[in-house]
Amino acid sequence: DIITDVFSSAKYINGDFYMKKNYSGFDITNCTAVSRITTHTFNTANTYTETVAWFLCFEDDPIFGWLSLSLIFLPSLYAAGRLMVYVNQNRKTIYEKIKKQTGEGMGALLGLVFLGVPVCLIVFALFCLLYPLLTIVVKALNMFTSNKTVKALCVHLASFEGICESSFQFALQLFIVFTMAHRQPSNIQLVSMTASAIMVAKTQIDKEISRRYTQKRKFLTLEEEIGKKILLLPIFMCGTI
Repeated sequence: DIITDVFSSAKYINGDFYMKKNYSGFDITNCTAVSRITTHTFNTANTYTETVAWFLCFEDDPIFGWLSLSLIFLPSLYAAGRLMVYVNQNRKTIYEKIKKQTGEGMGALLGLVFLGVPVCLIVFALFCLLYPLLTIVVKALNMFTSNKTVKALCVHLASFEGICESSFQFALQLFIVFTMAHRQPSNIQLVSMTASAIMVAKTQIDKEISRRYTQKRKFLTLEEEIGKKILLLPIFMCGTI
């Protein structure tokens, strides 16, 4: 989903080709005529003739592009916020662990440096910038390992992405399609919308499976989990749309 959103944002910023139908005040700059269709409608009194011309036009939408790109980093704010709350609630425990590992003086110094406000702000900014790459790396690792920590981290990252990014990205793409009704959506728009809708539905499916099985200490095999997700996908896709 992140990859398709990046490509979609790049297309909005750099420009892409769209199929557009002629209408009043239509600007044919950067457009090439593709087809012309003439239809005749008959009734008892009159004959109506309508000619529709389709053009292939190159357009860019930098505002939509930068807005779509910024949404990719939205889950990082949520994740970093939760991480900072955890550190703040457990700062004494963290400080004690650092002091135990490094000694009294060095522990106080490291605690001041790593838990200080300036360093926290720098780490926060770096974490937000690198979060999309971190998500991709963890998802890639999850495909080749059975480590429970990696799998748990992947579930949390997918949840953050579905709640904070995919839902807003899907709404933004729908807004663009409906406000730009004079042109047909591009292929990358359709792919991005589909990926976002599936990601939102997957987040809800994971919650449902966790409620039904994981929280009751019932663990599914990989085949059973995939089968149940496939069965639930149409239901939650309809709910998402």
